[in-house]
Amino acid sequence: MIVDDTITFVGSANLDARSLRLNTEMGLLIESAELNQEIREFIKVDFDKRNAWHLQPQPDGSIRWVSDDESLSRQPADSHLQRLENWFIGMLPIESEM
Repeated sequence: MIVDDTITFVGSANLDARSLRLNTEMGLLIESAELNQEIREFIKVDFDKRNAWHLQPQPDGSIRWVSDDESLSRQPADSHLQRLENWFIGMLPIESEM
């Protein structure tokens, strides 16, 4: 997580109760403008709109997944195994841990 121009958090901890109470998570809070800038450059491509799907609500209540060159009626997946994984993860989170 890039906090500002100098502070960067690197680790596995999420900002939720489940991560803080159930999981063994850790992270580093680093104050370095140089490292911060290097990480910004490294992840810049991940935030390019060409690398993201956009959700478009439809009049019937469904959702379309839209990219620069494709429009799908369900979440994109590269394989049947990934589709099964998406379904399973969709059953989470555990409500009592939210």
